Amino acid sequence: ERIVSHGNAFGMYFFDPEGNRVEVYYRTGVPVPQPHGDLINLEDSDEKLMGDARELLLAK
Repeated sequence: ERIVSHGNAFGMYFFDPEGNRVEVYYRTGVPVPQPHGDLINLEDSDEKLMGDARELLLAK
């Protein structure tokens, strides 16, 4: 359904075969205040994704 950065985690949301929404996430270790969610592209480099997450902390 969507892939987002919450700053503190990258989350992938999808529906299982029974129609339940599921989230799989990876914690970044960056303490970004919530709620937050920007669409991201997992084809970006790890460095870019983590750099963008760190920038969110500085922007808040």
